[in-house]
Amino acid sequence: MFRLRFKILILLTIFLGGVGFSGFAFSSPGGFPLRLKDDLGREVVIKGKPQRIISLAPSLTEILFALGLEKKIVGVTSFCNYPAEAKKKGKVGSYSNPSLEKIINLRPDLVLVTQGNPLSLIKRLEKLKITVFAVDPQDVGEVIKTIKKIAKITSAVRKGKNLTNKMEKKLKRIVSKTKGRSENDKPKVFLMLWDNPLISVGSKTLLHNLVVLAGGRNVAAGSADYPIYNVERLLKQDPDVLILIGMGEDWQSKLRQIKKNKILKELKAVKKNKIYLIDPDLVNRPGPRIIEGLEKLSKIIHPEMF
Repeated sequence: MFRLRFKILILLTIFLGGVGFSGFAFSSPGGFPLRLKDDLGREVVIKGKPQRIISLAPSLTEILFALGLEKKIVGVTSFCNYPAEAKKKGKVGSYSNPSLEKIINLRPDLVLVTQGNPLSLIKRLEKLKITVFAVDPQDVGEVIKTIKKIAKITSAVRKGKNLTNKMEKKLKRIVSKTKGRSENDKPKVFLMLWDNPLISVGSKTLLHNLVVLAGGRNVAAGSADYPIYNVERLLKQDPDVLILIGMGEDWQSKLRQIKKNKILKELKAVKKNKIYLIDPDLVNRPGPRIIEGLEKLSKIIHPEMF
């Protein structure tokens, strides 16, 4: 489902189960027009090799650059900051509120969208006969499949295959080190996305999938995608590891505050000094760097294995 979580997405600037290592096969390059179903369930026709591409999410921009398509990118969002060259591309507005006028003026032949982009904008672009392809990966396996899809529709199959092969090999190597423990033997992990209110991640999120693959047990697992916590609940669950993935603020300062907090000092993670910061872009963005993010999480949760 193409879920829109505007409040959480804006707050966390998210740019946006088990791992599948197959399920999307590369075909030979060329072969236009292409007909593929996107993650909105629409059959999208790619008439020819795209020459003017707009990306409406940082993760999609990272994928395009990783596929060597930087010269074909004509527009990105104001949040697209990686690689550094992405900052030089034309801006079409914010992630959750891109400008239709700016998109039209750039004359794209392909617009890539993902969760958090307004459905109303997608429908308007469709009416204007502008090709829109939607992706919505929910776990690491789906991220890899998404890269393969984008490689196919942009005729970057060879680079896509090389990139995803490397990602899959590294993924298997990491998981081989972290798997095999019983659920009770896995360290309890709390991911802090926001501190006021205290927000973590539920079972149907990419971040939860990363914790599982890293050999941890997400204490906030449950039906709510982004559960709001109180201190009492956190103290009761008493995680072994506390990881801060906040954005837009001085989280080094927040980390120091947690260590000094009279109540939070009672947490096992605080007592054992197992509180960590991680670059949010590595674990929030479902793109080529997601395996790097997984490796960093794995080293935090299981330092003895790396």
